[in-house]
Amino acid sequence: MSRGFGKPETRDSALVALKKSYAEFWKLIQKQIAKLNSDEADRDRFSALLGTTPLGGQLRLSDLLARYAFAKFVIDELQHLNQVSDDLDFYHLTLLAEEGDMSDREPLFALRLLKRKADKAMRKAGLDGIYVIEVQPLMNWPQKGEGRTLLAHVHVLGWKKNSAPDNSAADIRRALGYDRRRRNLAWSSHFGADPIVVRHLTLEKGCPSFWAAYLLKVPHNAKSRVPRKNYEATSGKSEFKLRTTSLGYRPELAMRLLELFAQLPIFATIGGVGSGAAILGRCKNRLKLWDAQRQAGWKKNGLKEVPPFDEVEFWQHTHKRRKARYLSFFIDGPTVAPRIRRQRR
Repeated sequence: MSRGFGKPETRDSALVALKKSYAEFWKLIQKQIAKLNSDEADRDRFSALLGTTPLGGQLRLSDLLARYAFAKFVIDELQHLNQVSDDLDFYHLTLLAEEGDMSDREPLFALRLLKRKADKAMRKAGLDGIYVIEVQPLMNWPQKGEGRTLLAHVHVLGWKKNSAPDNSAADIRRALGYDRRRRNLAWSSHFGADPIVVRHLTLEKGCPSFWAAYLLKVPHNAKSRVPRKNYEATSGKSEFKLRTTSLGYRPELAMRLLELFAQLPIFATIGGVGSGAAILGRCKNRLKLWDAQRQAGWKKNGLKEVPPFDEVEFWQHTHKRRKARYLSFFIDGPTVAPRIRRQRR
């Protein structure tokens, strides 16, 4: 699986691709930390935010070690569900909404809105499952001098009985409002890309646990907007598509995403419907036990908890060498540090 998530196969290949995703994002962050030439106190804060040393308060989405452990728990659950449920069909959905587009300089993260729309979409399609709000850079869509584009979008891993009506990929697209004559209003993209992509997960497209890993990866790469080959306006397809790329994705932009993750509780961007919610509940309980064991290990080794610090000021330090002015993320939804949500500098 040297190509990562490009060729879905098995649970084992999912774990390989997942590990690669976290390792590459980790490298980007470490490169930027080195470039900042931070003092010892800030290096300790980065370490705590990333989950390698203790940090007070609730778990954050920036805790890459906890995120990785949680992702493996979800993969295990989906592997088991697939093994014991011959009567289920599985689907992977990618949903784009213009409300998810933001500038990295003045970012408004419409988290609550996107989660509400994702939940409603799954119920309209008759799907149980889990969804994740992912944020990736879109490298070739400049904001007319106002920064680079961050693309918040929805990934869904859903399932329903194979005896249920309307269980083809086309049926699910129609249930979500996809229509050749009239583009759906809830899901739309001003990039010209298809706002509703549905994959029926046949054996050729990979096992559900593989796609669970895809949902729970970290943004180790970016997206680029490319024209669709042999495009015809009458085909019903979008003129453009979004392709995975690493070109132009620099460490400082990865650090900007880490800044967002550090302000969010670890479960803020994920949700479940039906049996998917039950699966997430079990995985959350497993993570609590995992974290308790980690805390005990830290205590045994004498590692001290990083004390509270001015997080707004801390993140401003990460931008001090950049000419442009970068505002704090404004988050529509729960945050770890309420002050960051309210205060804009």
